[in-house]
Amino acid sequence: MESEGVGIPFFSIVIPAYNREKEIVRAIDSCLNQSFHEIEVVVVDDASTDHTAEVVAAMDDPRVRLIRHTINRNVCPARNTGSDHSRGEWVVFLDSDDILTPGALQMMWKYARVCPDEIAQLGFQFDREDGRVSPEPIPQECLLDYTGFIRLCEDLVLTDWVQCTRRFTFDFVRFPESRAYESPYLLDFTQKYKIHLIPEIAGYKFLDSPNRITLNVGSDVVLKISRVAPDHLAATDYILKRHGKMLKIHSPRRYRLFRKMQLLACFLAGWRWRGSHLGMSYLLSYPGDVSGWAITMAGLAGPQTLTKIRLMKQQLANLAAKYSLRSKTTGGGA
Repeated sequence: MESEGVGIPFFSIVIPAYNREKEIVRAIDSCLNQSFHEIEVVVVDDASTDHTAEVVAAMDDPRVRLIRHTINRNVCPARNTGSDHSRGEWVVFLDSDDILTPGALQMMWKYARVCPDEIAQLGFQFDREDGRVSPEPIPQECLLDYTGFIRLCEDLVLTDWVQCTRRFTFDFVRFPESRAYESPYLLDFTQKYKIHLIPEIAGYKFLDSPNRITLNVGSDVVLKISRVAPDHLAATDYILKRHGKMLKIHSPRRYRLFRKMQLLACFLAGWRWRGSHLGMSYLLSYPGDVSGWAITMAGLAGPQTLTKIRLMKQQLANLAAKYSLRSKTTGGGA
C-alpha cells in the first residue's frame, strides 16, 4: 500500500507492529488526526500471525504505508526497515500500542524547523497509563553529547522518550539487527550526534497489551526469553566492549547494570560455564549485591528456573505498581 500522489512529508512516523490488530488503528489514528498534516505513517508488520496487516491495509488514507516482514525479526530491525522506507526529513518512532498526544506533531515541528544542524534527535516525554512520566526523573531541557548522555543514564529509572530523528542519520547509525533492545543504538548515536531532550509531552504509553511478556509467565514465554537471550548477550557484550570505559567513569550504576544484564543473558542462553566465570567476576566487583548472587545461583540451576523467577518478580512489581496507583487514586483506603 503506497502513498501515491502524496507530497514529500516532513515527518515519517514509523510504527513496528506484531500481533496488534486491536491496538494498531488507535496508534495510526493518533497520527492521522494531528493538526500537522505533512506526514506519512509507515507501519512495519513484523510477520504478525493475526490480522494486523489486513487491518492496516484496509485503512483508506494515502498517508498510510504498509511494509511487511516475511519472518518475525523484532522491534529494532522493524525500526530499521521503517527508516529505510521513510521519506520524511524527520523520523518519529511510535510503538503500536502507544499514541501521539493531540498537537504533538505541531509541537515537534516548532522545534524541528529551527533545530541547529549539530542536533540530530529531539526527545519528548511519554505520559504513561500508570500515572508516571518517562523519562523519569524528568530531565530539564538539555542538550546531550556522548558524555552527557552517559551521565544522564546514571539516574534514569524510566528511559523511554518519543524519538524524533533526522532521517539521514540512519545511513550511519542503525538499531541492532537482532532481538536486542535499543541501548547500543543510543550509545552509538550520541558518539556521533547530539540529542536535545525537551520536557514536553508528545506521546501516551499504554501498558495493558495482551502480548507484553511481563503479563505472562507461561512455558511459551519462558522458551521465548531463552531463545532471544543470545541476542541480548551479544548486545551487552558490545556495549561493555565499546562503551564500558566511559560508562564506568561517568555512569557507574548503569555500568554495573549492564554487567548484571550480561550475566543474566548468559545464564538465560544456557551458557553456564561462561556464566559462572562472569558471575565470579561480577561478585568480586560487587560482593554485596544480593541480586547478583541470586542470578548466579539461579542461573547455575538452569535457564528455565532463572526465567521463571525473573518473570514472577516482574509480575509482583507490576501488581505493586498498580496497587500503589490505585491507592493514590482512592486516597489509600483499604
